[in-house]
Amino acid sequence: MPGKDRYEDDGRTIVDMSEIPHRNILFPTRIRHEERLGMPEETRNDRPWEKDTYNAKQTRWAMLGALRAGFLIFFVYFVVFGLFILGLYLLIANQMK
Repeated sequence: MPGKDRYEDDGRTIVDMSEIPHRNILFPTRIRHEERLGMPEETRNDRPWEKDTYNAKQTRWAMLGALRAGFLIFFVYFVVFGLFILGLYLLIANQMK
C-alpha cells in the first residue's frame, strides 16, 4: 500500500523471555510466582497476603457462607425463570380458548 512503511526487524531483544518456564497444557501444575522468578526465601516471608490465616473452623464457615450465597442467587434465578415459564403457559392457554 502506498504511504505505509513495512516493518523491518532489526534483531534487538526488548525482553529476554528465555527464563520463563512454559506451562504444560495437558497436565497443568501450580508454579508459584516466586519460584519462577527465583526469589530468595526471606523475600517470600514478607508477603502476609500469601499466608493462610484461617483455621479449620473458619475455613469451613467461609465455604458454607459462599455455598449459601450461591444457593441464594440460584434460588432467585430459579424463581424468576419459573415465573417466566408460568407467564408463557398462561399466555398460550388464553390464546387456545
